[in-house]
Amino acid sequence: MTTKHATEGAWCILRTSGRTTLRLAESLAEDGFEVWTPIETRSVRIPKANVKRTVHLPIMPSYIFARAAHLIDLLQMAALDVKPRRKKPGTDAEGERETVPAHASFSVMHSHDGIPFVADAHLQRLRTLEAKLTPMKKAERTFGTGLDVNVKIEGGSFAGMKGVVRKSDNAYTLVCFDERMTVKIPTCLLEQDQLWGEVSQLGDAVRKAA
Repeated sequence: MTTKHATEGAWCILRTSGRTTLRLAESLAEDGFEVWTPIETRSVRIPKANVKRTVHLPIMPSYIFARAAHLIDLLQMAALDVKPRRKKPGTDAEGERETVPAHASFSVMHSHDGIPFVADAHLQRLRTLEAKLTPMKKAERTFGTGLDVNVKIEGGSFAGMKGVVRKSDNAYTLVCFDERMTVKIPTCLLEQDQLWGEVSQLGDAVRKAA
């Protein structure tokens, strides 16, 4: 029997057909399930139209990771021939009642008469691979440098942390944390943090005066 502690923060694995991987992950997320499947983002050219189009492809077709906290609900749903949606139908622009398609067919992976769980840390390599296969979004602005230029990270592994800008361009910014660690962060994930900068400078002035 798996204890709550053993599954806390872990993921179970769902199996579906390769062609429904992204559609199932999207519909489950819309219904409030925390799910993830690594995605490759490509920019492809349409020859006849001579335009570029962004497409998303599953890196691991047919595999979706779902938080173990949802396991009971997912097991119950997997046993049904038709997987009902939690999302309720709304109305379209013309006032017509919309239909909400059922979830694509899936199963919860079993192994040796049990259900395997994946620790969050074990997905880091897949997250890194996904990041490498995702085109870097160029930021609309860059940041200056110096002790008075302070930023807050709005996403990624360092989300919520604040630091001082050492170097910046439209792709990446070199951010120093507490003068002990310097990390290259995508510039599009950064926001200016003027208040923290003022507090930081005041602290420096107080330390120098002491």
